[in-house]
Amino acid sequence: MPRQRKAEALEVEQRLAIALEGLQKGEWPTVYKAAKAMKVSKDTLARRWKGKKSRVEARESQQKLTKAEEKVLADWITQLTATGHPARHEFIRELAEEIRQKRHIDIRDFELIPLGKSWVQQFLKRHPHLQTVISRSIEASRIKEVTNEVVINFFEALEACLTKYQISWENVYNMDETGNSCII
Repeated sequence: MPRQRKAEALEVEQRLAIALEGLQKGEWPTVYKAAKAMKVSKDTLARRWKGKKSRVEARESQQKLTKAEEKVLADWITQLTATGHPARHEFIRELAEEIRQKRHIDIRDFELIPLGKSWVQQFLKRHPHLQTVISRSIEASRIKEVTNEVVINFFEALEACLTKYQISWENVYNMDETGNSCII
């Protein structure tokens, strides 16, 4: 599994951006003074000041999906998860392949090299707001305890309660553990 990008690296990138902005505005007279004030490498800041790209920016052209395609994919995964349908890694890979094929549909006799084994992990690393969560199945004891008799007794008790307090069925709602609500 690829290693996670450390929070320190993100902080350094932010400080570099602030230093570059400060140099443009004239807050610091030299790269050295800006680097010292922002506690970043003066060599890195000097390279960026001369217009060189960061490693992340330099490798964008080598990625399988464009930045815009990755953003659409990340947004779609977020939306899918918000509706209670978490996307599995294999499903994310299939979606990415579909996006790539749609882009290359006009090119004849062109065979796309499939995505690598660690592409999904690298994609998730580039989009830290997407997180992998291992889903769990229902405990065996819960499944074992649900019998016809238990379910019938529950609904008889529910109906008795509704009758006693004069609650109509249209005012009964259910919320399950995943947060999806429905009317009974």
